[in-house]
Amino acid sequence: MEFATASDETIDELEAVVDLMNDRMDQTNLHQKGDEVLIKSGDPLSIDDIKFADYLLSMSKELAVATIQRRIGSLSSLFDLSKNYNPTKEPLVILTFKKIHRKYGAPQKQATPLTYGILVKLKDACSHDIVGLRNKLLLQLGYETM
Repeated sequence: MEFATASDETIDELEAVVDLMNDRMDQTNLHQKGDEVLIKSGDPLSIDDIKFADYLLSMSKELAVATIQRRIGSLSSLFDLSKNYNPTKEPLVILTFKKIHRKYGAPQKQATPLTYGILVKLKDACSHDIVGLRNKLLLQLGYETM
């Protein structure tokens, strides 16, 4: 299946929208940046599923699958809240993401589990004063409630 290629301008527009969603700016700067995006290219929120799928493919070359998934979620919320057409729910976009996940996906790095042996070593490393007793209690409580 061949995908139509999106222009660099469309990709830049979508990345600007994602940046708007993810930036930790104050409200004034957010409005100014949003106005710049809209003035630059009309309405970047009016995109069809083919261009969005191509945008995902272009991101897959540089970003991790989890990052792409977060961006899809952010853009989906933006499309829904702005009452625009939401291309993230279209079959073409869903299949494109699944293709990216199969090709580039890697398991998340999982934390080492807290086994009984590790718990004993951690508790032995705690001091015998009041702070150490508190730490032992917190470790035991965490272990028991997992």
